[in-house]
Amino acid sequence: MSTKLLLGLTILLLSLNACAVQQVNMKIRVHEESGAPVESALVRGSFYQDRVVNKQLLDSHQGLTNEEGVTELSGHEELYVDLTIKKKGYYNSEKRVVVRNNEGRDVSVLLRPKKNPIAMYAKNLKLVIPERGREFGFDFFKGDFVMPGHGGSHADVKIMFNRNLINNDDFTQTVSLSFANPTDGVAEMETNEAWNVSDFKTPYNAVENTYESDLKLTYSRKKTGVSKSNINVPFFVRLRSSADKEGNIEAAYYCKIFSGIELYGVLADNPSLKMTYYCNPTLNDRNVEFNPRQNLFKNLKHLEKVDAP
Repeated sequence: MSTKLLLGLTILLLSLNACAVQQVNMKIRVHEESGAPVESALVRGSFYQDRVVNKQLLDSHQGLTNEEGVTELSGHEELYVDLTIKKKGYYNSEKRVVVRNNEGRDVSVLLRPKKNPIAMYAKNLKLVIPERGREFGFDFFKGDFVMPGHGGSHADVKIMFNRNLINNDDFTQTVSLSFANPTDGVAEMETNEAWNVSDFKTPYNAVENTYESDLKLTYSRKKTGVSKSNINVPFFVRLRSSADKEGNIEAAYYCKIFSGIELYGVLADNPSLKMTYYCNPTLNDRNVEFNPRQNLFKNLKHLEKVDAP
């Protein structure tokens, strides 16, 4: 390649890059779920082009919201700006805003308040099943099987794996969860897409009704494609419940599973499931807002620890 041609290509690339990098002026409005503005929230923008490429950290990259919940940021950027919003008494929010072609100039971001974070039994669980076709009791408050050599003492739920394996590309794996009492069980959790920007992504309280005592999870692969049922679906859980003659709940414990249950090991001898769950230790309290500094499980392994509320 000639020197002139190489020089020409270099100049062209620099010219294209210069055209792509732009001055970005953003107006950010921070609000609660009711729409009420959040004042004095700190908003920071990444502005990669300024901070990393040009080694410039500008005052205009961050600002505090006014009484209307609004602040303005500016800087140079090409593709997107990552916003981080913080205020004491609220959960942090993060939002990636595309800014090319004059997009992302007016942005709204949700900030969710901390209402009543509590101590809970919270665990990132990987449960390896000893064998298929057999029920195994699991204790949510101990985080372990109810069987010799394990720490569980109360079988809140019985778990059974089954498999129909034709070959590596044609199989179905199912997991059945059967809860101890007819008024125990799971209720599918309704979430809000707007919560995805927040560190706290679930409702504050478990629902009172609609619990089902049996749940089946299915993962199937066929030549026609993959199908799933109840995989990676968030649930509320009701445990150790009792009811009066009319079926009204008199006592129960409440938990949440977020963001859902995953199944593994369809081709292995010992399949497994993974889930992150949180259990409120107080009877009849449906609060599922977890304080990560107050985990009631002690001596968890590193990968079992839960940092999210």
